[in-house]
Amino acid sequence: MNNRLLVRHEVSDYAKWKSYFDAHGNVRKNHGIKALQVLQDTSNQNDVSIIFEVADIAKAKAFVKSNELKEHLKNAGVIGKTEMNFFSDK
Repeated sequence: MNNRLLVRHEVSDYAKWKSYFDAHGNVRKNHGIKALQVLQDTSNQNDVSIIFEVADIAKAKAFVKSNELKEHLKNAGVIGKTEMNFFSDK
């Protein structure tokens, strides 16, 4: 079974956001979350979607609700609401 997390949000500046995203890779890895693909909307490059592979759904759900991640997203320039949805290919 493959678990995935789909995240979508708007950022104020893609280049700034991407540098924060890349620097945060080891933190995600420690929570069993691996980035598979980063996508930009074709009409708004600051509208970003990310597909992650998730090793442990419970651990990943705890991480996405954490204050640590909320602070990181704020510092990275995420604006508005972040959509986070978990999927599985059972």
